Amino acid sequence: MTHSDPVWRASRYCRFIPDHTDGGGYLHNSFMGALMVVPPEIARRMAPWLAPLRAKNRDIQPVLTARDAFAQELYRQGFVVDEALREEKRAEDLLRRERDFGTHLIILPHEDCNFRCTYCYESFARGKMSPDIVAGLKAYIARQMPDIRLLNVGWFGGEPCLARDVIYELSAAFQSLCENAGIRYRAAITTNGYFLDEATVGRLLDAGVQHFQITIDGSEEAHDTVRRLRGGQPTYRRIFKNLIGMTAQSRDFSVAVRVNFNPLTIRTIDDFLKEAAPHLSDDPRFFLDFHAVGRWGGPNDREMAVVEEQSASAARLGLIDQAACHGFPATSALDALKPHGAACYAGKASSMVVGSDGTIYKCTVAFEDDRNKVGRLYPDGTLEIDRAKWRAWTEPHSPSGKCGTCSFSAACQSRACPLAAMDQGEPPCPFTPADYERMVTVAAHQLQEARQPSPA
Repeated sequence: MTHSDPVWRASRYCRFIPDHTDGGGYLHNSFMGALMVVPPEIARRMAPWLAPLRAKNRDIQPVLTARDAFAQELYRQGFVVDEALREEKRAEDLLRRERDFGTHLIILPHEDCNFRCTYCYESFARGKMSPDIVAGLKAYIARQMPDIRLLNVGWFGGEPCLARDVIYELSAAFQSLCENAGIRYRAAITTNGYFLDEATVGRLLDAGVQHFQITIDGSEEAHDTVRRLRGGQPTYRRIFKNLIGMTAQSRDFSVAVRVNFNPLTIRTIDDFLKEAAPHLSDDPRFFLDFHAVGRWGGPNDREMAVVEEQSASAARLGLIDQAACHGFPATSALDALKPHGAACYAGKASSMVVGSDGTIYKCTVAFEDDRNKVGRLYPDGTLEIDRAKWRAWTEPHSPSGKCGTCSFSAACQSRACPLAAMDQGEPPCPFTPADYERMVTVAAHQLQEARQPSPA
């Protein structure tokens, strides 16, 4: 080593996950969102440097002075940094700017629903958004336009497609305001998929909707047990038909097919995968997102069978693996490992939920929790916010505690669930160390397969 050689240390956001099958492993950097496959021969040569990077929380940051190609690549991708760099300060400043970039509105155009899912937590006490609140939203965004750099709208409910006229009216107003101001507009919708015929999908795409979240819970029989119409009728076949119909669209959009599972429906998911794969797995616009059903405050909470929290994450990763065997990408695992990937929208100062009656919330789960009712929108566009309640959601909880030395902190930012942090007095971890290691492995395998050339 010469005096001109730089001294690099491992990034505090860097973890090494060994691959016990071949002696290699994977490096993940939660600040850069980078994944790197470490071949066995390099893992053996670099073993003294890699060993300390296995710990989730660590104070020792290994120094690297080698100037070979592997070390240069580590530096390029942010796995190692200059020894003098104040990494925490740089990350804190950048992540705060990224987290709160733009304006994120989650709008409930209708809070009733045509479904009565057995695990639903919503009360359906409020219906369609009134013309006064529609006018208030238009006035509020028009007033805020000089300070908006990006307007990101999420349509939610209830079932938002029960008020498609409200979606179209507000979308047209938002699109016009953004076009005149020269700023970007994008939108997403969370819908049960029942109304997504060809005409509706076309209108929603025209309205700027670029992402759809649509739920199917396992096989037809399992789905129709838990996701029924208000009158008890089945819903699977119509939703599935609408999904297949969306593949005929030539326009750009993405669809997250959300699959909620409980101890009974999880057994049927492979049947759904077998039916869906021939239609959806080869279309890069579609991916699967698995979630364990929880006791979220609905009337059936006591009677519901759920996968317990300590098993839910492992079950989810198993389903991601299972879906990959049918040709579906591990998009949800890759996304969770990116910067902000495990941070809840409710913890962002740029995000708020607008109810159909003008109530302002932070979270789309705890609608009846008074802590979640943080303000009100009035018909003239005036927004009233309870700042004390707002800060309880947006300010980190004990960031210098267990999160202070955690290598994954750039991805969750102590905000995996602000509501749970309020209940528990400290931020919850998004998953266990073992589940994190498995998620990195699943995501790395997905990237390796994607880079392999297709067979001739």
